[in-house]
Amino acid sequence: MVIMNLPRSERYKLENVLVVGILPGPGEPKLTANTFLKPLVEELQILWKSKERFSVSGSIFKKRIQAGLICVSCDIPASRKIGGFMGHMANQGCSRCKKEFFKNGKLDFSGFERDCWPSRTSDEHKRNAKESMNETTPTAQQNRCAINGARFSVLHKLECFDCIRYFVIDPMHNLYLGTAKHLMKDVWLNEQSPVLRSADFDKIQEIVDSMMTPQDIGRIPGKIANNFGGFTADQWQSWTVVYSLCCLQGVLPDNHLSCWTSFVTACKILGKKTISVEDIETGDDYLMKFLKQFVHLYGSEYVTPNMHLHGHLRECLIDFGPLHGFWCFSFERYNGILGAYPTNNRAIEIQLMRKFISQIKSKVFVFPDIYQDKFIEFFNHQKSKGSLKTTLDPIDSYLGLWRQKTI
Repeated sequence: MVIMNLPRSERYKLENVLVVGILPGPGEPKLTANTFLKPLVEELQILWKSKERFSVSGSIFKKRIQAGLICVSCDIPASRKIGGFMGHMANQGCSRCKKEFFKNGKLDFSGFERDCWPSRTSDEHKRNAKESMNETTPTAQQNRCAINGARFSVLHKLECFDCIRYFVIDPMHNLYLGTAKHLMKDVWLNEQSPVLRSADFDKIQEIVDSMMTPQDIGRIPGKIANNFGGFTADQWQSWTVVYSLCCLQGVLPDNHLSCWTSFVTACKILGKKTISVEDIETGDDYLMKFLKQFVHLYGSEYVTPNMHLHGHLRECLIDFGPLHGFWCFSFERYNGILGAYPTNNRAIEIQLMRKFISQIKSKVFVFPDIYQDKFIEFFNHQKSKGSLKTTLDPIDSYLGLWRQKTI
């Protein structure tokens, strides 16, 4: 967890991250995560009702502090388990609307007329979830959940929690690990009717090798044809917004390139470090244009749940601001840090928690001035690149540069 009151450049730094629980796997909860979330919910309820006063930086008076959960960012399966929604392959598989996806006996995620999507509300969702708990048998409960499109989550007990608006669509999973990866691997490289062939990748590789990019943009791996499956989320983002349009020019047919250009343009506009309502509307228009072009070119059978959620991304931006404020790139990095810690395979959760907390303490330790030069290289923050650099960089210098250009 992170504290949303902190500036975006401070919010995701190691010393400001709160590790509230660890599920090391290899298994994970099947339908809900209520047992795992219950201790967190109980503490959040205490913090919300707290009457204690604390010293606050910049004030001579103590102030009452409340803590509430206002934003949950994760991939689709996790959001369904945590929020009390049906799985993304269910008839009502969306967490923000009640659009039904079963048509003629099979799933169909196409249809982007948003005026026809019935909206979910938090009160209705909690009420429907509570109805399922009143059933006396597991089978009856599951049937009721399927009808209502909701199941009980302990997060529903939080007084301030809006279980629809506060579940955001994570751009990392939605745009880059979702649609960008799907289009390349499942559509363009489809074995039955591939759009790209092995000879095309030689041209793409030649262009990538010749491109000179700033140091803060991560390089994508060599031998693209073999390594697309191993791209990280950051590399998928770099491929999409930096490399792809140059590399695919003259390789993709014009109609396919036009469709991809609409998607890339939407990603660039919506991914701005500072964004206006007009930018959100413009980026959303490009995203909807891409979806209609996609259905026309490839057919509704290739439309995914992530593509349906593109239609709701605008709502998340209006509620929570630029994508960098709530995407999961930083959390994925911390997952990698936790997974890299050596353990003896006993009480793994406790070992990982202790190691992570000790690393945090080393970051905030203040050395005497006479030892700064000797120890700073061991404990100083590593420079971030790519999406992490965009997330952690202060916004002040960027705004100053923008104002200077506009003057």
